[in-house]
Amino acid sequence: MSPQLPRSLVVIDVRRPASWIALSVGAAAGWWASAGPRPGLVGVVCGMAVLAVVAAVGDLPVELCRGSARVSPRRLAAIWATLRAAWPLAGFAAAACLASGGEPLSTAAAAAVLAGAGTVAAVVVARVASATAADAAAVALAIGGAGAAAGLTCGLAVGSSASAAWWAAGAAAAGWCFAAAVAAVAWRVCNAADVAVDRPAFAGIAAGAVPASGWERLHLDPLPAVGPLQGTLERLAMASTLAAMAGWLILRPDLVPDSGHAAAVPAWPWAVLSAVWYTCLAVPRATLLDGACGTAAWERLFRSAAGPAAGGPDAVRGRTSWRLGGLRCAVVAAIVPAAILGWPPLVGGLVSSASPAHGWPPLAITAGLAAAAVTLAAVGAAGAILNAARETLFAVALAIAAAATLVAAAFL
Repeated sequence: MSPQLPRSLVVIDVRRPASWIALSVGAAAGWWASAGPRPGLVGVVCGMAVLAVVAAVGDLPVELCRGSARVSPRRLAAIWATLRAAWPLAGFAAAACLASGGEPLSTAAAAAVLAGAGTVAAVVVARVASATAADAAAVALAIGGAGAAAGLTCGLAVGSSASAAWWAAGAAAAGWCFAAAVAAVAWRVCNAADVAVDRPAFAGIAAGAVPASGWERLHLDPLPAVGPLQGTLERLAMASTLAAMAGWLILRPDLVPDSGHAAAVPAWPWAVLSAVWYTCLAVPRATLLDGACGTAAWERLFRSAAGPAAGGPDAVRGRTSWRLGGLRCAVVAAIVPAAILGWPPLVGGLVSSASPAHGWPPLAITAGLAAAAVTLAAVGAAGAILNAARETLFAVALAIAAAATLVAAAFL
């Protein structure tokens, strides 16, 4: 492989705002990992690492990895994803070392690095297997979120001692493996490769030559559709939230007055479940829109990184990647998952309203989902006004999710 190719990929990524946003999120996760023992430390740090890595990888442009005679498309896609993931992992390592005074990385930091590596693998495998950008991101977020939630649950259950961190790390790894196995089965069932569109090959990244067929494919700029994997995730989300509602109603203190433990049933597992599902279902679909990154954004990258594009049609130049239809789809994609996930806690809270202490937590979950939908819709609207690249919006949305994770972790 020519050394000029990785250098061109790095030059492209340096000009992506998403890379710098992911680096900042990774640095925040590294600082949190070295701030001392805290309840649920492993789960929080792993979750932030997953968000940072997925934001960095973004819409992995597998189209640009095809057509090279020197490097196989799969290998080039893996190389590019690894180079992108190096941004948040480098920020994580630097912040962790500075915050800890150069001491060896903690168990939480090691678990976060492994979670990030696994997330990169999940995205690459999905994209190489012809999954759409939103499908690949949703699956990676679901797998990483399952591991982080398992680590958080175990960490809060066993405390914040040194041995507890190992238990939490083991639980996170078990959750990640279980979710990966479920995703593999779902992929087999959906048989997504049969419905994937055969995208044209691209060549000449290092030389700065992009064939006209490639520009035409980017210009198609498809609007979002629920991919097969996202559909499966939606069904799993609905089933799990209904199970959470049923459990909450069964353990109502006013229905089982002699059961003292019922009044102490925590609401945070339901809240974490809803937050993870909303991030998986709404953020990729509302920002990436299932297509290649916008034409205008890609043209700016090629012009600055590898020189002017050779052979690109003049009709592509100056065209914006965001249209009214794209904005409308982004807003709908932000609202629909919130409605799907929000009505079970709304029903649970209303039915439990006879016991205020047991009724307000589900209502708070519904309010949180509504706030998340408004925030994500606002991000989409701002992107339409500023004509921002979709990967940038995706990274911004995940950075907001990471910031919310840190704020929530401060109250654990």
